[in-house]
Amino acid sequence: MADSLRLMAHGLRLTADGLRLSPRRLHVATLAVVAVLTLAATGCQLGPTALKISHTQYNQALQQTSAEQLLLNLVRLRYGESPVFLEVGSVSAQFVFDQGGDLAGTLNENIGAQRGNPDVLRIGGNIGYTERPTITYSPLSGDEFVQRLLSPIGLDNLVLLTHSGWRMDRVLRLVVQEMSTLENARTASGPTPAISPDYQPFAQAARLLRSLQANKQVELGYKTVTETLSDPIPAKLITADALVEAAKVGNRFRSTAGGKSFVLTRKTRRLVLRLPTGHGAAKEAQAVRKLLKLRADQTEYDVIPAGTSTAHRLREQSQRQSLVIDTRSLLGVMFYLSQGVAITPTHRRSGLVTITIKNSGEPFDWSGVLDHLFSVSSQIMPPKHAAIAVRHRGYWFYIKDTDQNAKSTFALLGQLFTLQAGSAQSTPPVRTLPVGG
Repeated sequence: MADSLRLMAHGLRLTADGLRLSPRRLHVATLAVVAVLTLAATGCQLGPTALKISHTQYNQALQQTSAEQLLLNLVRLRYGESPVFLEVGSVSAQFVFDQGGDLAGTLNENIGAQRGNPDVLRIGGNIGYTERPTITYSPLSGDEFVQRLLSPIGLDNLVLLTHSGWRMDRVLRLVVQEMSTLENARTASGPTPAISPDYQPFAQAARLLRSLQANKQVELGYKTVTETLSDPIPAKLITADALVEAAKVGNRFRSTAGGKSFVLTRKTRRLVLRLPTGHGAAKEAQAVRKLLKLRADQTEYDVIPAGTSTAHRLREQSQRQSLVIDTRSLLGVMFYLSQGVAITPTHRRSGLVTITIKNSGEPFDWSGVLDHLFSVSSQIMPPKHAAIAVRHRGYWFYIKDTDQNAKSTFALLGQLFTLQAGSAQSTPPVRTLPVGG
């Protein structure tokens, strides 16, 4: 006589047909049930593990695609094409878990007399999950994004970057197109110019400032000053309401003429460049002052953005008390770096790119402008050792994994993009792509 035993772990259903278990068989059956339940419990732990793995993969994929998009747009600009920016609006994933197990067997009586027909016990199970991600892409466009793309990068961001560990020369060469009267390839802030730009005195000043930064002898920072906003006002005209209203907007009245009158004042922050002076001053500091035409007897110089009336007046002075800085736009930075994209001879001969010419009539070499700053290689076969690579017009364009300078500059460009355009709202249409089954 044979008794049958079946247990399904999925739903935990137990069936028995004429089952009578001896202590030994009860022990065996108990072990089998424990095995199936353990199998099911193990499946329950698959969810957190799958989530951990997929989270890392999505993070890596987003980082890779963002970098590829940025590099592709640099290549497009070098070819005179318009950049296109897509933002990943959201990534959602649905996980469907499947798990189950079964136990089936035959327990024979009088096993001693039926040695050729022993008990049979079979255990089986399955664990799995299905992932169904949905990715939403949104194009970055519209008035707000275009304005952020074309607006000059603020001096506050310049300070933020230099204070966050970036080399001063890297930040200046990337972001600034003119400092005092020194041009940093200003014409490279747009489509590739036909005539070679000026850049060497600026590059020299940037290197000197970097040397001073390494020795902690230069600082680009802020100081608090009190500005006078009004002419003297008789004390009898200053009312309590006037004091309250001034305080609401951060202003205050300061007494003058022994308390007979008051002037309206306000505390503001000014951006300044600090350089050492005196006998212990470094030679680099004096060289910087000479290049930027700054007065030699000052330690602090107000930094003024270009385009203001004050900046216009300063340009006419031979010895300046302040420093005028003209920054590029984010798109201007991208145009500037796009000059580091290596163009194949075939595309050069085909007239697919603009070739910059020196005054002598010879082709201009942009590697001098971007010396040790940024370069993108190109070849027809997929590169084997690339930090990031994209394919365009039949060729691969890539940043070498061993080119630490180019990788650092590319990372800085990514931070600039986030600072300048990161909060811009994406616009429809929105494309949602379901991936998987």
